[in-house]
Amino acid sequence: MNKCTTPEHWKHPRRILDEYVLFIILSGEMYLQEDDARYLLRQGDYIFLQPGHVHYGYQTSQCEYYYIHFSPNCLDSWDCHEISQIMQIIIDNNKLSYQCDPFGEDSYTRYKLFVPKDRHIYSHSTLQQIRLHINELEILESKHLSHYKLMCSSLFIQILILISRDFVAHLLREPPAASSSESHNDIYALIQYLHLNYSEPITGKQISEYLGVNFDSLNRRFKRETGYTIFHYLRQIRLNHARELLTTTQLKMEEISVQTGFCDQYYFSRVFKDEFGISPKKYASSFKNTQNSLHPL
Repeated sequence: MNKCTTPEHWKHPRRILDEYVLFIILSGEMYLQEDDARYLLRQGDYIFLQPGHVHYGYQTSQCEYYYIHFSPNCLDSWDCHEISQIMQIIIDNNKLSYQCDPFGEDSYTRYKLFVPKDRHIYSHSTLQQIRLHINELEILESKHLSHYKLMCSSLFIQILILISRDFVAHLLREPPAASSSESHNDIYALIQYLHLNYSEPITGKQISEYLGVNFDSLNRRFKRETGYTIFHYLRQIRLNHARELLTTTQLKMEEISVQTGFCDQYYFSRVFKDEFGISPKKYASSFKNTQNSLHPL
């Protein structure tokens, strides 16, 4: 990967690669053809060039752009005519991202990341974040410190996530999903609110006033999007934070119940056992016994 500033009257050379290439245009124009498809790329545009396909410049220009070469095994192609299926997968992705279990692995094994072949990056902040990540990539690549390739791969995945987020956000704002944009914004804001304030008493009235929406209507939309009611979701957040405290601290049950937003330790114990089939004390004890057996002194 690197940044390239072309001379005037430059034309991309003709070539076929056995790997993907991502171009992100920073300024100027690039006239690029891949097989029979022609692309005019300007500032904020990007394109993924596919392995095994011929590409070349079809007109001279001058531009500045980033390029990143990566393995041909990283991506799978989807037909744009399958947009209804893609939308369903995006909805399923959202449900996965809404889940609040810090011990789960579904987001690693089931999440699908969509990145269109070519598109304009509409969000200025997204483009700025991508630039920052690529600047980090340049530094890592130049220094070649230990594990630099793993760190570069991690940054590249973050770039793909940013591109995908920008695409999904734009897709959800367009017809026929325009009516759902406000719904998604409300739900994102609510989830952030619950994660930040779970240790405090939270009522439907507080949520309604905070978001400026009717609570019952929001609750119905929330369940449709996440599969949970709002207060069921809040309870899961609290229980998962309790699990973390039980396994990583020496806090007493009363302290854990207070820190995770339960009214008292007896109610906390009852809710915990209803959810996991074991009391909080036994859960903490079994976890510590397991750790001791794995790491004998």
